[in-house]
Amino acid sequence: MLAVSPGLAGYSFTADSLEVDRPGGRALLEGSVRLRSETEILTADRMEIFFEESLEDVIRVVASGRVSLQRDETGDSWVATAEQADYYPRSDTALLTGEVVLRQGRNDLRGERALYDGGYGTLKLEGDVRGKIHPEAGVQKDDD
Repeated sequence: MLAVSPGLAGYSFTADSLEVDRPGGRALLEGSVRLRSETEILTADRMEIFFEESLEDVIRVVASGRVSLQRDETGDSWVATAEQADYYPRSDTALLTGEVVLRQGRNDLRGERALYDGGYGTLKLEGDVRGKIHPEAGVQKDDD
């Protein structure tokens, strides 16, 4: 397994193979790909990473094949799985498509397409949407 950390600020990754086109601002990773930042872990069979030529800033990540996006922030951890993800780190947005499953604690949401905006804390789920929401233990509702 190839382990690489080529200076993409704040990221580390592992993959079975890597192809870099620095002038084109693109890296292709294939086989058991894992991309990690301070708060996220993105895994997939294949990832195409688009970056500035300086290798300092990731602009976009396109992940395909058994995609999993895990986010672990203080008090807010969740995992999403899909067939494909199109992730934009600068704006903290992601479009997930194909058998999307979102899990947070015991909550489970499913659909064919999800648009997540971390900056605004919003999620839009479309296409055969279904789910199970469980109230947190010990949380009481106000009667207002």
